[in-house]
Amino acid sequence: MMICKSRPFAGVWRWRPTGMLKRSKESSSSPPVGNAGEILASFEREIVTQENILYGMALFYEGLSVLCSDSRETLASQETLFREMIRDGQETLDRARRLLEEARKDSQKVPLLTRFQFSLCEKHPTPAEMIRRARILAKTYDEVFPNRPREQPFAWEDVFRLMEAAAEKLR
Repeated sequence: MMICKSRPFAGVWRWRPTGMLKRSKESSSSPPVGNAGEILASFEREIVTQENILYGMALFYEGLSVLCSDSRETLASQETLFREMIRDGQETLDRARRLLEEARKDSQKVPLLTRFQFSLCEKHPTPAEMIRRARILAKTYDEVFPNRPREQPFAWEDVFRLMEAAAEKLR
């Protein structure tokens, strides 16, 4: 998916719809306890939450690339970092989806869902802060562009609009 037309980072993010709800409330990160159905549902919600964080990371970089467009050195280092984090995040989500499908077919694999580790942003210097920012941007995106498909490319004006709407929350 392209985030912003003519941006160097635009081709990195490819939204992969899962057939699950695309927008959900944040789930807790505590492992689910209960029967297999509850564990499956909780894991499915966690995948959606992690998808939103990953999308928020892409939005963060797009905002950074617009706001720091005159600093090529800064953008080059950040682009490398964000490309790696998004690629790794997409791979993690792909593994999670495969495991979820396996667990749906074979109940013996359900306990594996409770031990699965989502490790988005682990390469970022401040992972918890990046996750906080990503959540804010994904939520703000949903508020500012409620019916807009995530596959739709952004114009520069859209990125500015999103960043303005999220600015106060990002402080």
